[in-house]
Amino acid sequence: MHDILYLEALKDYTMLVTNDKRHCILLNIGKLLNENRFNNFVRIHRSFAVQKHFVSKISTQHLELHNQISLPIGRSFKENITSLI
Repeated sequence: MHDILYLEALKDYTMLVTNDKRHCILLNIGKLLNENRFNNFVRIHRSFAVQKHFVSKISTQHLELHNQISLPIGRSFKENITSLI
């Protein structure tokens, strides 16, 4: 769990992305984030959720992880970003 950088929604599937691999599971991102194991993740976009401790920079429209991966921030999820600061 600690190696997962972010989650990416793919309709009914969710992609679990680590530094080395990508794992696809048959569960949508909303249901996955309701599980206790994923309470370190913050939803930043309709299609993305990140682990709090991997965030290095936050701008108005993008969020950057420690390994220079840039992810978009959705307008309706901007209030979730305040928990990362």
